[in-house]
Amino acid sequence: MAEFKDRITAGRLKGRKLVLPEDESVRPSKNRVRQAAFNMLNSRVDFTGVVAADVCCGSGAWGLEASSRGCEMVFLVDLNVIYAERNVRAFGVETGVKVVRSDARSWQPPAPLGLVLADPPYGKGLVQALLRRRGELGAAGSWWCVETERDAVLDWTGFTDVEQRGHGGSWVWVGRQE
Repeated sequence: MAEFKDRITAGRLKGRKLVLPEDESVRPSKNRVRQAAFNMLNSRVDFTGVVAADVCCGSGAWGLEASSRGCEMVFLVDLNVIYAERNVRAFGVETGVKVVRSDARSWQPPAPLGLVLADPPYGKGLVQALLRRRGELGAAGSWWCVETERDAVLDWTGFTDVEQRGHGGSWVWVGRQE
């Protein structure tokens, strides 16, 4: 399988190349979309010491971006973690990033999270399923950032300060759990 490379956009790992799959079964988040998502979060979240999860992580790009910006621990959760594992090893961040092979719809963090990131496959209802599990995943006051297709309609019941911005064919949503 051919691979292409993308980069971490900020923090201590800035500029490090990510190995991403290049096949039609995977839709990695574009660098500019990920950067826009973190620009939205930067004004809201102090990443220092936060425990986060990148749910439906794929390559782990979102979670590695959060780790790079100062999160204490990041869980990379997906059923297929081959690229996440490769990137964690290549970056040498095994102590602050844990790869978890699990279904995002049933995974339970060891403690409530301060930041939940999700860029799941489009059109499968996974973002809404995660939002419904807010009490199982996030702590009160935690921030959530998700990427969806442009025509997605989400129910953000139980969240405040919800904002969305369009980036090409994607929406980036940010909200704070009540």
